[in-house]
Amino acid sequence: MAPFQRLGIEDFLPDSLAITVTQGDMILSADKPGKFGILLPPLKSRAVEGGVDYWDIEHFVIQVADLEELLQMSVFV
Repeated sequence: MAPFQRLGIEDFLPDSLAITVTQGDMILSADKPGKFGILLPPLKSRAVEGGVDYWDIEHFVIQVADLEELLQMSVFV
């Protein structure tokens, strides 16, 4: 049971700025089993490279399949 809300493309506001969080942007912690973190520097770099002010990003988009796979891994940071 995960408290994740699935959204379709139609659920996003057309004027809302979002960035995709890839599996490589997420980490697990040995101190907090079942919890994940998001590495922000890669997201900031991608935003800047794309010509976007990262302060304007309102949403993170995470594919549930990537998150489920990450949570099943046993590699911790």
